[in-house]
Amino acid sequence: MGGWKKGEIAVRNFILFFGTLALCFGLVSGVMELRADPNDMVEVGDLKVSDIAFSIDGVPDYSGMMLESGQKGLVISMTQKLSRFPVLSLQKGPMCVGFIDPSLVTVDGWNFKAQIPTRFCDKSIPVSGYPATFSAVGHRMAFGPKTDLHGWRSYEEVVAHTPKYLMEASDYSTDGASLSRMVGCRESVVVNIYFGSWCPFCSAVMHKTIRTVYDLQQMGANQISFHFYGVKHTPKWWEDRELVAHNIRKLIGGAVYINGQRVGVLQGNDFLTPEVSFARYVH
Repeated sequence: MGGWKKGEIAVRNFILFFGTLALCFGLVSGVMELRADPNDMVEVGDLKVSDIAFSIDGVPDYSGMMLESGQKGLVISMTQKLSRFPVLSLQKGPMCVGFIDPSLVTVDGWNFKAQIPTRFCDKSIPVSGYPATFSAVGHRMAFGPKTDLHGWRSYEEVVAHTPKYLMEASDYSTDGASLSRMVGCRESVVVNIYFGSWCPFCSAVMHKTIRTVYDLQQMGANQISFHFYGVKHTPKWWEDRELVAHNIRKLIGGAVYINGQRVGVLQGNDFLTPEVSFARYVH
């Protein structure tokens, strides 16, 4: 299935999903925002997807993408759990943090720009160390290194943790016949995916599964659900109880269930063309 303009649809749907999620669960409001004169803004045009992570009260936040500007020394969290985007400045001098209105960040495909007030930092919020920790609106927040994704996760959490999956998904064309076969299934289908965010082979092929999920969603295959399990990076990762319980011996791996009954197991090279592999078990 073709037709993706490089990254644009993926990002738009990603942001729309989390915008809806934020409205459903309520935004954390009241963060301090410096309301600068529109003429007192600096455009930051070299923003890239960042590997720096953002957390709230010690819990990694995968509700929005992370952006950074090497030239300006800024990191922005597009979190949907706050009413404003936190921005960390790493420029010369003490680190500082401020909050900007989401409307100041614009997205065009995989090109991100932001209008940043020249004096956006709120000096009343002390920032210390790395991870860069600070407190605001009754919560302890931090910018720091990204950790491996583990435990059961949604499609949206997986792509928030590793946005390159979405970027690379634009280059993969799914097999239309396989997708049509899956869409035509009238049974309840569950596909569990087992992977390691630290696993090189998983990282090399995950974008194909992400594209498959996206295309099925666009085709209205609401009877098919995908769940992702991130395996911890340990010396004996294969002893993970979820892997043992479901007889998964390789990463990346998967299992297909129809009406609650397992009908197939997928491992390794099955994920080179995941939609074809899934469709083998969906009638």
